[in-house]
Amino acid sequence: MYTSPANNGTEASIVWRVAFQKCGGKLYIHHMNLHLLDSGLVALQELRNVYRRTKIQPPYSCWDRTCFFWKPIVEVATLSTNSTHDLERQKGTRQVFVTHRQEDVELTAAFHDPQLLETAQDFVKANTRFSINNTSPSMGKDVLLIGLRMNWISVFVLVFLNIVVCLGSGIIVGYVTRRVDLGVAVTSGVAAVVACIQAVLVLLYK
Repeated sequence: MYTSPANNGTEASIVWRVAFQKCGGKLYIHHMNLHLLDSGLVALQELRNVYRRTKIQPPYSCWDRTCFFWKPIVEVATLSTNSTHDLERQKGTRQVFVTHRQEDVELTAAFHDPQLLETAQDFVKANTRFSINNTSPSMGKDVLLIGLRMNWISVFVLVFLNIVVCLGSGIIVGYVTRRVDLGVAVTSGVAAVVACIQAVLVLLYK
């Protein structure tokens, strides 16, 4: 559990429910300590710190720390009733399920640039729905979820590099050996190897 360095007092402290998504799609819940008077800037900086610190610990793997093809987004989700049973008393990291989740575009932008919420002075006070003490039946148990979305720029770069490697190797071999058929064969072989590597990456990041 991470404590806000800006406010170590407990008089007006608040604990938020936050969940992080693994590359495989599983969600794990964590607690984040904040101060009730923390601004949006402080809260999002804390969220980034907790996210980075948590990603280097189990159950997260090296693939979660190097997910080049995914980028984090901030979502507001509601925990399922099965996931909320005696949730706050349990120790350690626990897998949870959500019944509803929706991206918050503003919070996603602020997650990557917390300065965007510098003027939101009452941010934590206005979002007590994420507090572990919020037991309002009408609101359910909301959680601030860091999900993953496909990073199409990384995918495009990977595809482009694959094309360059496949065609480049075939052209070089064909030029050196003066044999077009050998160049085509090398291109096909390299393409097959690259396809296998891509398949492995898809399985690992799925």
